[in-house]
Amino acid sequence: MRLLICMTLIAVLAAVWWFLAKLDAPTAQQAVNASLGPISPPIATAVVHAAPGAAAPLAQALDADPALERDAIFLLAAAHARRCHAGNGTALAHLATRAHLPVLKASTVLLIQAPAIAHALYDGVRDAARAVPCGTDHVVWQVGTHALAVSLQAYTTGFPETYFHPEVTQSQGPSLLAHADSPCVEVAFATFPAAPDDSWQCAAARHAARSHVITDLCLASLADDGAQQRLALAVHQLKSTLPGVCQ
Repeated sequence: MRLLICMTLIAVLAAVWWFLAKLDAPTAQQAVNASLGPISPPIATAVVHAAPGAAAPLAQALDADPALERDAIFLLAAAHARRCHAGNGTALAHLATRAHLPVLKASTVLLIQAPAIAHALYDGVRDAARAVPCGTDHVVWQVGTHALAVSLQAYTTGFPETYFHPEVTQSQGPSLLAHADSPCVEVAFATFPAAPDDSWQCAAARHAARSHVITDLCLASLADDGAQQRLALAVHQLKSTLPGVCQ
């Protein structure tokens, strides 16, 4: 099981780093974004546009598959975090893997089935991330008739809950980014998994429970083998405090 988790982590990290490595490479879409005029920080909202030739089929793909849109938002946030907040891009990939999220699954399927559209997605996300100034509160990536909107700061600090609920902007307690490499993250998500059909209330409640498991219960038990049983009991008791529909 540990070997499988490690292999999955390596695969996700490799895919994200492959994408992020291309972040600074120029593409034809630069001219499209440049034609819209310069965007100077600080601004509340940045609007960037996909290249017209690729917009229509990519918009159809995003309309048809919510999972692909989630991947696009994840890649945009990771690319922007890499450029503006060193280390956070990799932390998002670590968290996605430890939380057992289906990150990049939809875009990988698209790459196999429709490589031209997949490359339009990667190029468009890269250009969008590059066109958005650091410190921007909100970004709207306009892909033809499809508007992909996200608050990058809220998405990053609220990740991984925001992978399934990118519209959530309310504070949900401490960010998990600082613990992205901790084995306690896997313990917390194994007990309180994230899911696409969670209500906002359940997502927030599970996030708070995971934060408590990681920062208050699990980390202390790592140095004490005898504490593992107490940890299991404490986690079980914590789970019982959640609303019934969220357990």
